Amino acid sequence: MEPKIPRDDPVAVWEWVKYQLRIKGVPMAELARRHRVTPQAFARVKRVPYPRMERVIAKALQLRPIDIWPKRWTCDSVPVRQRPTRAEKRAYKTELFSATNAGGNPKMGNAASSAQNGAW
Repeated sequence: MEPKIPRDDPVAVWEWVKYQLRIKGVPMAELARRHRVTPQAFARVKRVPYPRMERVIAKALQLRPIDIWPKRWTCDSVPVRQRPTRAEKRAYKTELFSATNAGGNPKMGNAASSAQNGAW
C-alpha cells in the first residue's frame, strides 16, 4: 500500500516528509550532517528543486523521489532541471591547504609555507 502523499501543496508535502522522517526515527539534522550540508540547505527542498537532497530524503523514507515530488522528476528517475548544466555533487577538498591558494594569502604568513612543506 502506497502512503497518501499530498500532491498539490508544497508546504503540505514538506510537513508530510517531516512527519514521516519523525515516524521512522530519522532526524533531519542527522541526515544533513551525514550528507555534509547544513539543515537550512536541507530544508531548501521545501521551496525549490534540490535533486541531491530529494534523493536522500526519498531513500530515508524508502520511496522514490518521483513518489514524493512528481512534478520535479521524470518517469525515468531523472530530475526535471531548471538549470541543466549545474552539477549535483560538489567536490570536497580533503587537503587542509591547497598549494595554489595558501601561499597567496597574506594573512597566512609563514603558516602557509610551513603547511606546504609539511612542517605542521
